[in-house]
Amino acid sequence: MSLRILFVSTGLSIGGAERTLQRLVIELARRGHQLCVCSLGGDDVIGEELAQQSIEVRTIGFRKHPSDLLKIGDLRRIVKSHQPDIVQTWMYHADLAGGVMTRWFSGAPVVWGVRQSNLDLHRSKRLTRWVVAVNAWLSRWIPARVIYCAIAAARVHRQVGYVPRSEQVIQNGCDTAVFKRSAGRGGNLRLQWGAVEGTPVIGHAGRWDSQKDYSTLVMTMEKIATVLPEAIFVLAGPGIDEQNRELVCLLREAGLQRVRLLGISNDMVAFYSALDCLIMSSAYGEGFPNVLVEAMACEVPCVATDVGDSSFIVGTTGRVVPAGSPDELARGVLDIIKMVPATRRELGVAACGRIVEHFSFERMVDQYEAVYVGLVKQGQR
Repeated sequence: MSLRILFVSTGLSIGGAERTLQRLVIELARRGHQLCVCSLGGDDVIGEELAQQSIEVRTIGFRKHPSDLLKIGDLRRIVKSHQPDIVQTWMYHADLAGGVMTRWFSGAPVVWGVRQSNLDLHRSKRLTRWVVAVNAWLSRWIPARVIYCAIAAARVHRQVGYVPRSEQVIQNGCDTAVFKRSAGRGGNLRLQWGAVEGTPVIGHAGRWDSQKDYSTLVMTMEKIATVLPEAIFVLAGPGIDEQNRELVCLLREAGLQRVRLLGISNDMVAFYSALDCLIMSSAYGEGFPNVLVEAMACEVPCVATDVGDSSFIVGTTGRVVPAGSPDELARGVLDIIKMVPATRRELGVAACGRIVEHFSFERMVDQYEAVYVGLVKQGQR
């Protein structure tokens, strides 16, 4: 059954939620569905990559400014012209704008995509707090289904007032045909970073954002370096480069010198494959952290804070510690680095096996596709 599916996303910049959307869209197109992706913001990197895959991409150009309300008419025209069988919205602002426009101007069922688990409204921007409150009120009428990316997300959003008619958890899937360890590519990077045999290489991947808690990460690195002065730390992600004065200052004040700031990496498989351990230091806001799944698929033991579904993802193949605790994070990393190399490799292999067993990409796409086909067949709005 081929469907016309309209995706409405808050944005298409580089991030875990956006990457998951990209992979889902490409696979659904490969399966024969007709797709259009509408970004409330600009097309950014992921929009450009989708367009290169012959996916129709439309942009609204919202800048989260009151004057942008005038642009809501552009979204209405896209909804009406595309004539979708189903509309999948992605993240809070798109859930609101895309959901309301679809209910008013289309007979298609709306599926909300909630991507956050550790919702901390006190740390959120005022506009986000308002959008979440409105969405909670609208959740009983607008979406035919709410899909949460994590078990924790469903629980947290019920607590803030979400009462949808129908809800479901579909956890992110990892394409293990893409994310698999490459000793050769990883080894080349280690040489570039100056890591000789036996040098511990510890990594972190994530954009520059308060959610990622870089102050805790830097304190963790400082504690590790006290015990392992030979360790090399490699950080990758948007805004994680020498131009980031705040980050550079944090590292300088901590006395950390063996740090590589890579910015956006074009080869994350090589990045993960070069690591002995990965740290995820996020304080809040994570739903289903893709970075953990990808690193584990590449056989990297992970130490993560207990946000979102981190504990369920990692299982017994790494360490999960309380958020905001550099002592616990450092202890977890040191536990792994000090293992006999063969034992650490076994832990990495077990991590990969856990991803293959529980979080396959094909399973995720099958679940989304089943939701869409089911709602269309039911004629449910």
